[in-house]
Amino acid sequence: MTIDNCIFGVCSADNAGGAIYAANNAILTVVNSSFDGNTVAGVAGSGGAIYINACDGSEIINCTFKNNTAANGGGLYFDGSQADIANSLFYNNDASRGSGGAIYIVSSTMNLYNSTLCENNVLEALQTGGGIYADTNSTFNINNSVIYGNTGGDPSSSNIDYPGTFFTGSNCYYDGGVSGLTFT
Repeated sequence: MTIDNCIFGVCSADNAGGAIYAANNAILTVVNSSFDGNTVAGVAGSGGAIYINACDGSEIINCTFKNNTAANGGGLYFDGSQADIANSLFYNNDASRGSGGAIYIVSSTMNLYNSTLCENNVLEALQTGGGIYADTNSTFNINNSVIYGNTGGDPSSSNIDYPGTFFTGSNCYYDGGVSGLTFT
């Protein structure tokens, strides 16, 4: 499924994917689109704007995610998937009860290129990864991107938290809040 030049605003869901829910080997391509003010209301809800489950080959290109909210993954939530994100902005997205203010990934591979994650938030005191939270069995690569001003319950991992994952970063800027990480 390809979505091009669309605006998703103030959409909502009870459990997952405030604007878009993709699952079961769907190949989702989202280009030149905006996601603003979308929510997932459920206590354990995920993916305020987009939830991707068991999908490989998805692409998000030249998109804006702002003011989206879910318990986990205020902007995006990836579960058992592979996706590339390029030339995109994540701004002021919130994880209201869990982790991953902008992006939450679990058992997934994510490549982030030429993108900015700024001022995304984790609202729960003991949660982490205001920018990105990568749970176990995940791999993520960040290239030519800016990650700054994100907040989390634990300041040492307010931008990125990656327990049990493989991570690489290249030609990036971040303003701290990434415990034990060195960008090259």
